[in-house]
Amino acid sequence: MNYSRLLFIIVCALTATFAVMAVPGYKAAKTFKDFSEVKNHLRYQIETGETIAAAPADATLSTAYLEIIFGENPELLDQLLVVVDKGMEETPDMNLGQVAAIIVTYRQDDAGQISEVVAHIIGEFPLGRRRVNMHKGGYMENRMDQNLWQAKKSVVSFVGRDIVVWAADETTERPKQELVEAIFAGEISYLVRDIAEEPLHYTAVFPNPRDLVPMRMRPHIRAVLYNGVISPQEGEMEMIALCNDERSAGRLVDMFQDAVDSAESALRTRFGGEIVETAWRGDQPEVWWAYELAETLDKIKLDQSESTIRLSVDYEREMVNAIMKIIERFGRDYTAILGVQDQKVAPQDVRDFMKDGNFNPRWTPDHVTGPDWPFGPTSLK
Repeated sequence: MNYSRLLFIIVCALTATFAVMAVPGYKAAKTFKDFSEVKNHLRYQIETGETIAAAPADATLSTAYLEIIFGENPELLDQLLVVVDKGMEETPDMNLGQVAAIIVTYRQDDAGQISEVVAHIIGEFPLGRRRVNMHKGGYMENRMDQNLWQAKKSVVSFVGRDIVVWAADETTERPKQELVEAIFAGEISYLVRDIAEEPLHYTAVFPNPRDLVPMRMRPHIRAVLYNGVISPQEGEMEMIALCNDERSAGRLVDMFQDAVDSAESALRTRFGGEIVETAWRGDQPEVWWAYELAETLDKIKLDQSESTIRLSVDYEREMVNAIMKIIERFGRDYTAILGVQDQKVAPQDVRDFMKDGNFNPRWTPDHVTGPDWPFGPTSLK
């Protein structure tokens, strides 16, 4: 028997086996590295007061650009153009600024009629613009220590120095200003009530998304859009990546699929997002929010059409609650970061300021653990 040849065959077989087994691990490690890079980059920008990349306002607020982004919904486009034209008439030097994001929210009834169109323009604009800050004498000022209230006034600095809110009239505009400031403060009660009244539709556009994607994706993406609707019992979300050309889109499809698969695997294996058998309640998710996120990722549909990539998914009430709690936690953590770094308040004092009785400072006093808050199975709780 030729032992050297047998040894060579065994070594080749083992090498091939290890290579096949290593591919998913390599993809997962590469994806983890990519998104750790994005997370660390955004955290650095938050801590240093930098803003995400922007594009010239005269281009992103132009009729031609808005037609490209919102052209699939003619009624929304028509009302948005009216809102933007009104805003530009009142503040014509907005064209001299830079736009990091455009977030449009609106209502839509069963007949498809659109109302309450509001444009949130985020970026850096000439001095004197109407900024969304913590309103003097408003609800949030009374809820937190004065030092923290002052810190929250710079909360939007990592997405842009200014947020300009445009609507057709003041009665629509002012509540949306209060809603934005409450979200950044981690007070989701405003958002919960807003969604409970009527489903909230939204479109978010990032015209220069290089800071929001891993470095290896940046040469291929021109813009990123998010479309969706959220209600107490269900929601839908669609992400659209506009690529340079069809070849770039083809490369990004594989990257996006790897990212989705790796994130789902991590949620199930590292964060308890699987069903486990319990002695007292039968089969239950080990960690409910990880399970809901993993199930949502598993349902994502990914399509490519020429130079456009679409990722779409729908989800149910438990995922809506997970999103609400993510927003709540973000705002609370951000309050703590700004309190310590911007206002030089001692970390223990920040925690004390944010406490209400015996509640955890990481959550609002009304917070309830589990998948049935803030929206219960049949009604708002």
